[in-house]
Order: sequence, then C-alpha cells, then structure tokens
Amino acid sequence: MAEEGKSVQTVQTMKKLTKIKLINWHYFQNETIDIDGSFLLSGENASGKSTILDAIQLVLTTSTKSFNLATTVGEKRSKRNLKGYVRCKTGEEGNAYYRTGSVISYVALEFYEESKDRFFTLGVKIDSPDVESELKKKWFKVEAPIDAISFIVGNKPALDEQLTVNGKRISFMLTTSEAKNQFRARLGHLDENFFEMIPKSIAFKPMDNVKSFINKFILPEKKIDVDTLRENIRNLREMQTILAEVRKQIDQLHAILSKYDELKENDKDILIIDILLKLASLADKEQKIESAIEHKTRKESALLRKNHEIEEAEQSLKSIENKYNEIQVSIKTSDCAMLISKLQNELMIIGDKEKSLKEKMVGLSAQLVKAESAVRAIDSEDVPVSALEIRSISGTDIDDERKTDIVVKLRGTVSREKKTAYEEQSDCSKKLHECTDKIIQLKKEVDLLKKNQMSYPAYTVRLQKLIADELANRRIDSEVRVFADLLEVTEPEWQDAVEGYLNTQRFNLIVNPDV
Repeated sequence: MAEEGKSVQTVQTMKKLTKIKLINWHYFQNETIDIDGSFLLSGENASGKSTILDAIQLVLTTSTKSFNLATTVGEKRSKRNLKGYVRCKTGEEGNAYYRTGSVISYVALEFYEESKDRFFTLGVKIDSPDVESELKKKWFKVEAPIDAISFIVGNKPALDEQLTVNGKRISFMLTTSEAKNQFRARLGHLDENFFEMIPKSIAFKPMDNVKSFINKFILPEKKIDVDTLRENIRNLREMQTILAEVRKQIDQLHAILSKYDELKENDKDILIIDILLKLASLADKEQKIESAIEHKTRKESALLRKNHEIEEAEQSLKSIENKYNEIQVSIKTSDCAMLISKLQNELMIIGDKEKSLKEKMVGLSAQLVKAESAVRAIDSEDVPVSALEIRSISGTDIDDERKTDIVVKLRGTVSREKKTAYEEQSDCSKKLHECTDKIIQLKKEVDLLKKNQMSYPAYTVRLQKLIADELANRRIDSEVRVFADLLEVTEPEWQDAVEGYLNTQRFNLIVNPDV
C-alpha cells in the first residue's frame, strides 16, 4: 500500500526464459538447454544455432511463416520448414529425411516468473504420421517446470494421453489462434506487435546500420498524422491533469483504507480475545467433564467389585447352607441321632421311675418313722406281717403280744424294704450317671458331626493310636485310616442301607498294603 502523498507505481512482472526442451527437432533427439540470464549462441555454420532460434520463435509466435530469417542472405531465403525440422531433412538424394514412419516432436520453453517465484512452460506437440500427411500441431500451457512434465514414456515421445504433469493429464489447445491468445496473456498481455518483432529480432546476420535495422525490422512502417498527434498531446495533458487528481483521490482512499485496516485489526484482536476466552472456558468444561467421567468410571469399577463380592458371598452362603443341610440330614439319619433319641426316651422313662421311687420313698420314710416309733416301744424280732395285721395294730381285736409280733415283723419288713429302696436308688443313680455320660459323649459326637468330623468307638481310637505309634517307632511312613473316613455316600437314601450293611465293619482300620 502506498503512503499518503506518494504515487502508486506499477510492478513489472518479469518472465525469464530458463530452459528449452527439444525432442525430434532437426538433429536434436532429446535435449534440454539450460539458460541463466543472457546467453550467447556461437558455432560454425550448420551447428544448430538457427535451429534453436526457430524453436524459440515457433513457441513464442505460434507461427512457422518466418523460419530461418537468421540464415537469409540478400534475396535468397532459406527453404527450411516445420516438416523439415520434425523429420530432420538431410538434403541427400534418395534419403530426403532422417526420420521415417510416424514421428512425434516436442518443443517447449520454461519461464521463471519473479514476482510469484514460480515456473511455467509453453510448448507445442507436432505429429507427423508419414511423409505425405500434413502436420498436426497441438499447443499446451502448464503451470509447472519442464522437468515435471513426462515428455518421454518408455524411451519414446509421449502420446497425447501420456503427456502428464505430476500424474495429471495435460490438456491441449488445437487451434493456433487460441494458443496465441493464451500464450500472449500468460506472458503478460503482450502487444500485438510482439509477434511481428520476434522473427526480426532473432535474426543474427551482420548489421551495418543500426538505425536502418531498427527502422526496417523493429519499428512498424506507419505514416505520421500531425493533427492527430497534436490532438493526442492535448489529450495527454488533460489526462495528466485528471491523473494527478485521481492520484490525489487514490492517496485519500489509501488513508481511508489504512484507517479501515486499523479498525479491522482491532476488531480482529477483539474477536481473537473472545475466541481465546471461549476456548479457555471450553477447555475448563472439557476438563470437568473428563474428571466427572473418570470419577464415574471409578465408581462403576467399585460397584462392579462390590457386586462381584456380593455374588461370591451369596455363592459361599449357598455352599454353607448346602453343607448345613447335608449335616442336618446326616445327623437325622445317622446311628448317633437314633441312639440319642433312644437314650432320651430311656432318660424320660428313668426320670418317671425315679420320680415314682422318690414318692414311694417319701411314703416309706413316713411309715418308717411310724414303725421306728413303734419299735422304740416294742423291741422284738422281725416277723413277716401282712397288711391286714399292720392295719390291725391300732385295733383292740388282738393282744399286745400279737401286736408286738406284728411290730417286729413290720420292723423287719421295713428294714428290708428300706434296704431294697436304697439298692434301687443306687442302681437308678448309677444308670442316671451312665446316661448322663452317654449324653455328654453323644453331644460331643454331634459337635464333631457338625464340624464334619466322625467319632469312633474308644477301642477303635486306641487301636488306631497304637498302630500309628508302632509304625512311627519302626520309621514307617504310612497313615492309619478308619474305613468310614474313606467311605462317602452322597445320596441320603443310601446312607442307612450302607451303614446297616457294614455295621461295625465301618470301624475297621486301613493301612498301606506295603506295610
């Protein structure tokens, strides 16, 4: 942007010729000529100087009418033409052309555009199916350097569909007028005179008079109209005045644009700050969401672990309940349970009997007191007495001697009954003690069964210990097992049958047969 008070200068875009590509162009089969700035073509006659210049002229002018101006001497003009270049005309009799059959030629020029720091290529593809047929020219314009174009495919010049740049097929211009307009625009919208000046400017025959060369070859031949020239000068001055005013307005517009750009930059800064604040808020919300998701994930993991522990606990509880039910069934169906029930019934009977005996002992004790009172008064030998005689003691139907006799007999009877009662009481106490011991033993066995442990008769336990001690003394490593420990009946309905069949055999001891 120009500063205020200064004029705007037009930037000239330079296009420099950097490379020339020649394929099947006269004696050049496949050559790339690099150019760096100004260059000089030198060499002997027929070394190819004019061949290169005609290739440049062909692409720049899209015309073949002015070939070989550089080789023109006087009124004698060269007879070189496009077919001669494509098929490489030799001039020998019987061998007019070096190339026979179908021929494809390429001529391309690479340019470097300084303002945009890029390369572009202008060129032409020439097809000659045979010597008699007319040549077909197809022009192309590619926004890429020459080296990026696939001119050669399989050691042969590329066909139309094989000519690509970076893998993309290149499109052709089929008419000379279209190619001329396209090339003219790409080279910077050149003036029409450019296409007339090129053939004249590239001729390199000796110049005796530079002024004559410029008038003849460079400047077009036109008549000067003085009135028109004056009118043009007047118009030019008016245009200069208008141009100065326009430049002043342009400078003012530039100042306005500068202020606008400044305001625009401020709006942009405000927008950027607003966007940054929103991005910060969004980042904070995303972080909170991530934290919430992480917290939720931890809670879900903990919940899964708790559910797994609950399932394991439920399975363990179910297993324990099953074992408890099995123990309950085993207790109810085992000999111990039946024996406990039997003993409980016997204890109940013994208890009733004991109660009856105690009541009888109370009555006998009362009678004994009475008998002892009677004995104190009457001292005689024991005489068996009937119940009738005893009841008659208080009567008057018998004499004192008889009463004495009865008392004596009663005394003997009371003593015997007392002795018998003591003996029965001792027997009952002994049986009660035995039952109590058996109940304690059964309770121990029930506790062992609840702990899934078996109880065995005392003789079995003693024998097992003796055998184990003897094996230990002999340093024999062998386990002494009870047959019932090795026997397992899983179905309750078969337990009674198996135990009834084995009976005491289930307490047999089992040792290693090698012992």
